[in-house]
Amino acid sequence: MPGEDRPAVGLRERKKARTKAAIQQHAMRLFAEQGYQATTVEQIAAAAEVSPSTFFRYFPTKEDIALYDALDPVLL
Repeated sequence: MPGEDRPAVGLRERKKARTKAAIQQHAMRLFAEQGYQATTVEQIAAAAEVSPSTFFRYFPTKEDIALYDALDPVLL
């Protein structure tokens, strides 16, 4: 059957992917509304309903969230 050659993605990996996507989605919305410089990590974390430390687990800096492209790892 198609797709059987790929291993199933576990619950933990799916949750991590959803969290990362939510953080980036809220960050981009806040950047558009307030501007990049005016948006803080704390605001992004609050909007995504995660702690600032969780934000930094997924994105080492605020700049990284603006530069992240989900397709880059897939293409590599």
